[in-house]
Order: sequence, then structure tokens, then C-alpha cells
Amino acid sequence: GGFLLGGPFIECCVMAPTLLGACSNSALSTPHLKDIAAGRSIFTVAGCGQTGDWTLAPDIVAEPHEEGWSVSGRAHFVSYANVADHCLVRANTRDGIGVFLVSMDDPAVAVMSHQSNDRTQRLCTVVCDSALAMPLTGVGDKAWSAALSNALVALAGEQVGGSHRIFALTVDYLKMRHQFGQPIGKFQAIKHIAADLLIELESATSAARHAARVIASDAEDANQMSYLAAFTCADNFRKITADAIQLHGGIAYTVEHPAHLYWRRAQTGQWLYCSSDRLRDLYLAEMERLL
Repeated sequence: GGFLLGGPFIECCVMAPTLLGACSNSALSTPHLKDIAAGRSIFTVAGCGQTGDWTLAPDIVAEPHEEGWSVSGRAHFVSYANVADHCLVRANTRDGIGVFLVSMDDPAVAVMSHQSNDRTQRLCTVVCDSALAMPLTGVGDKAWSAALSNALVALAGEQVGGSHRIFALTVDYLKMRHQFGQPIGKFQAIKHIAADLLIELESATSAARHAARVIASDAEDANQMSYLAAFTCADNFRKITADAIQLHGGIAYTVEHPAHLYWRRAQTGQWLYCSSDRLRDLYLAEMERLL
């Protein structure tokens, strides 16, 4: 997060292993898990329709046929589909929603890159036209919910890392930049803004760490804490990056300075998997369920 990694870390190293690990067909899942661990294979995950909300039903449909299964439809906001070897596709079936393994080399699979404000995050639309698919047996709503919770907390961790980095860059600049014969960080108004950003940073850090601990212990409120961490870290990252640009002054608006890269990543993160407003609704719903 601190260095704005441009790669499919969450999809390939968090979501895909969670889904493959829940598959009851070890003959299918084990070789792919080994390939991911060895760095021989790149996975991405297609989980939503045009709304961008991964908690809603997908637009892709899976149907059985003589040779197995095929999937058809469009999946939007798929990360790094243009470099992936395989895609785990969430699709509607007659018996509910399942997850299917699709090869990106299949000629029935097309990838269209999005025009994004954040070029460090590659998003694509994946179009399947009766693409051959292998079902992940036993992977249903529970496994999908676990994978999404893990992804939200991993994203929250990345956002905290980015927040720490841009905050440190900003504090260093406030110590170095001089006006009226002294560092601008000595001015009271600047101190107050920096102090407010530190509070945002620490609250996001605490939320992400607590959510990770809760998920690791398989606690009952794991989903609730993942939602809390997701919207807290996304919103605070956005706030910290926007104020960091203001504190840097005119230089932060130029491409020569990295501040705009953090702001762009924060903008993307507010909508990845689902919006902060939607996450707040999910958090409150989980709170009511646990009362």
C-alpha cells in the first residue's frame, strides 16, 4: 500500500486462495493453489455486474451441458484480467449462485480495459460467450462471503499503508518547506490540519488491525468488522490524500510529485467491491443481526 503496488495481489493472493481452499474437489483446487504459491499462475476474480457491488447477484449465467458447464455474460470491474491466466467467475445457476473456474486463454472470453483515473489499478470488463467453465464444488454463499471479507480487509490494509506513506511524505515536506524564515509546519493552522490527519490515520489503522484479528479468529462479528474497516479506511485514505495535496501546495498538483498517485488510488478504493455508503448499510445490518 505504501508503494501503490500495481498488481493483482488481492484477487490472486487473497480471494482466489480463499475460494479454491473452500472447494471440495481437491483434484481441481490443489494444483492451482500450488501454482499461486509458486508464482506460476495469476488469478483474477469476476464478482459483480455493472453496479460494481460485489454483494449483489452477478450478471453472468452458468449452464450445464454435455461437456460440463459454460458461462455467459459480462463481469465488470475485474482487476488485472488482461494479465491473468485464470478467472474465478461468480455466476447464477438454477440452484443459486456458484463460482466457476475459467481459463483466460479460452477464445470465448474477451477482455476490455476500463479508462480509469487511477492507472496504477487496472480494471477490466470480462465478456464470456459460452466459455467452458469448471465448477468449484461446495463453494457457495458462505465461501463467497468469507472471500469478500478477506478482500475488504486486505484492501483496508493497503489503504492504511498508503495513508501512512503519504502522511509521512507530507510531514517531511512541512518540515522542509520554509516561508517567512521558518518551516511552514510551525504555523498553527498547519499543525491543526496535520493533527487531524494523524487521528484519521490512527483510527483507520486500528480498524484494519482489529478486523484482521477478528477474521483470523473466525469470530461471529467477522463480517461486521470487515465492513467497518472497509468504509473507515477508504474514507480516511481519501481524506488524508486530499488534505495532503492541500498541504503540499502547488507542487502536489504536478505529475512530478507522487501525491496525486495516492489521491487517485484513494478515489478508486472508495468504490472497489462496493461503495462506502453500501458498506455502512451492511455494517448496520450486521449489527442488528448480532443484537
